[in-house]
Amino acid sequence: MSAETRNAAVQELTRKFLQSKANGSFKIPKDIEADLKLVFNSEKRSFREITFTINLARILDLSFKATKDLYACNPRPVYEQGIKPVLDSSGVPCTQSGPLNVTKATKAITDQWAAMKSPKEVGLATYQLAKYIDSLDKTGLESLASLMGQLLMQDAVHISSLNIESDPLSDSFVLGQISKNLVVEALDGGNTAQRIIGMLLELHQEMVSGSSIVHGAEDSASTTNLTSKKVGDLSITKKSGALVSIYEVTLKEFTDQRIVECSQSLIGNLGSEVASQSEVIVLCRKQDVPNSANTVKSNSLVHGRLTDKFGIRYNFIDIFEWINIRIIELDEEHRSEYFSRIESYVNRVKTPIKVKSKWAEILQSYLKE
Repeated sequence: MSAETRNAAVQELTRKFLQSKANGSFKIPKDIEADLKLVFNSEKRSFREITFTINLARILDLSFKATKDLYACNPRPVYEQGIKPVLDSSGVPCTQSGPLNVTKATKAITDQWAAMKSPKEVGLATYQLAKYIDSLDKTGLESLASLMGQLLMQDAVHISSLNIESDPLSDSFVLGQISKNLVVEALDGGNTAQRIIGMLLELHQEMVSGSSIVHGAEDSASTTNLTSKKVGDLSITKKSGALVSIYEVTLKEFTDQRIVECSQSLIGNLGSEVASQSEVIVLCRKQDVPNSANTVKSNSLVHGRLTDKFGIRYNFIDIFEWINIRIIELDEEHRSEYFSRIESYVNRVKTPIKVKSKWAEILQSYLKE
């Protein structure tokens, strides 16, 4: 079977099982039912994605067994090119690549593999499901896939129910407080803060019809280093490509090791001469400033400065003061647009439930006032 034919078959199966009703006559053991609910209700969606992937792969080829040779089914393309497009179009929250996230370089789904996963109990449940899938005939596999499809669509309905559409707010003080609360209470591994900062940078460019481009505003939060191939969490360049400014965003200690990694990334991407003339704006809290920095007293905006051995300067700026200033600088139209963009981001299918719930809670508290 060619890859193209396989992907088309997987897409057809995915649509079928998302739309089908569970077979009432199909009974699964109580412990497997518990494992299924644990995996499909886990915040780590990659586990349910690999489980669904191996189930569909075995429907297509009954000789395939994930507990013996996982990569015999090519799980990554089966998911990314077969399953994911249908999940996306059906409103089912999913990751970019579940198999890559949890089974990279894994020969088989075993108890040893499960013991190394986090959360461990979800990993172990995934292993138990993989063993169960390996034991089923085609009829059983299709019935189990229908159950999985039902659980996936229940999640899609739940996620949709959490969406909120409000009249845009434009009060700069309220927007500043909402932004701070969302950043602090819905960290999401640093993604929320990076999104907020990215939105404000983009809106300022749009407001003044700027000729500069903001990079990283829609990227997931990740460490800046040589492997990441980026100069910072966010950066601004002119349309000519000339670098204007570099931003790092953090709500945890900006350690000396992170400074080393950032500087290495700058040198690797820009060259040592250009990098040595660069300044990095680190948006953080006062407690996130490394001890090696020169602190700035009696200044609520600037917490400290540091020049490393390469001559690269790091300016530690209070993230919440920066957000407030940027919001105040926006005109009313763009402040309303800022609110709308936050809401659109929160309402995305793949935005974590914790962020959606926290947004609803924060918004409700301010709309009451």
